[in-house]
Amino acid sequence: MVVTMISALAGDLLILPSLMLHVELVTLWDLIRLKLGKDPQDGIPLFKGLSRSRIHHIIMAGSLKAFSPGDVICRKGDQSDFMFTVISGGLDVINPMADDRNGSYGGDRVINHVRVGDVVGEMGLFRGAPRSATVVATSEGELLQINWKMIRRLQFLYPRTANKFFHNLVTILCDRLEHITQCYVAECFIDEESGVFNSREFFEALQRQLHLAVRHGISLSLCFLKARFDPDDSGKDSQVKDRILQLAGRIMSQIIRRSDVAGRIDGQTFGLILIGSSTKNSSETCRRIQASFETKAREKEGLSAGLIFGISDGKLDSSTQAADLIREAREALEKAGA
Repeated sequence: MVVTMISALAGDLLILPSLMLHVELVTLWDLIRLKLGKDPQDGIPLFKGLSRSRIHHIIMAGSLKAFSPGDVICRKGDQSDFMFTVISGGLDVINPMADDRNGSYGGDRVINHVRVGDVVGEMGLFRGAPRSATVVATSEGELLQINWKMIRRLQFLYPRTANKFFHNLVTILCDRLEHITQCYVAECFIDEESGVFNSREFFEALQRQLHLAVRHGISLSLCFLKARFDPDDSGKDSQVKDRILQLAGRIMSQIIRRSDVAGRIDGQTFGLILIGSSTKNSSETCRRIQASFETKAREKEGLSAGLIFGISDGKLDSSTQAADLIREAREALEKAGA
C-alpha cells in the first residue's frame, strides 16, 4: 500500500506535469473559434474591441446550446431568462398567428432572419418581460447563452469588460432600431409630413394608372410641383417650412379630383397624376394650387413661398413608359425653374 501511495505521489508530482506540458486543453473559447472559423471578436459584434482575455471571461461564464432545424429556441409569451448569440446555423424570428404549441408555423409572419454573430432575445432579458416573438431554428447550429447571473458576475469581477460589453450591445440595438425605422418608412405608403402618397407608392400608382389610360384610350398628365422659399427666409425655423410643406399637401388633396393621385417625390417636390386631363386642364389645376399655396403660406406662416410646376405633354400610345412621362415632367420643371 505504501508503494502504491508513493507511486501515485510520484506520478502526480513528476509524470503528470510533464504530460500536461504536451497536452493542449480544448476550452469553450476554442470550440467557438472553431465553429466561427475566426476569432470571436471578429465574428461576433457583441465582442468587438475586446481583448482575448476579456472575451474569455464572458464566454467561460456562458454555455453552449445546440439546436436542430425546427427546434423552438423560445416562444412568444415565455419567461425571458437568457439572451443568445448565434455561433453557427440560422434562426427565424416569427410572430405566431395562433397558438404554436403544436409546432405549426406555416401561416406565421417572419419578422427577421438571425445569422451567425447576431444577438437574439435581449429585449425580454433586459426588460424582464415575456418573449415578444417566437424563435425557430432553420438549420443545425449552436448558441451561446448569456443570462443575468453571468452579466452581474462580469460587472462585479471585470467592470471594464462589462462596460465594453454593454457598449457593444447598445450599438447593436441602435443599428437594429435604425434598420426597423428604415423598414417602417419603406412599408408606409403615406408621407407623414404632407399626408399624400410617398415617392414609392406614387410611382407604383403611376405605373398602374398609365396602364389603364393606354388600355382605355384616355389622357393622363404627370405634373411635378416644387416648393420654393424666399432667400430672405433661409434663417426661418425648419419646423415652419415643414408646416408649409404640409400645407402644400393639404391644398393639393383639396383641389384635385378623387380619381387623381398626389404624392411627395422628395423634400420639396410633389407629383400629381391627373387622369383624363389634357395638358391645358392640368396647367389650370396646377395654377390653382400655386395661387392657393402662395396666399396661404403668406397668411398662415408669414413666408414668401411659391410653387413652380412642370407637366408631361400627355401624348400616350402603346409604347409610352412611366419613365418617359417622368423625364418629360422633370425637364418641364427644370425649365420652369430656370
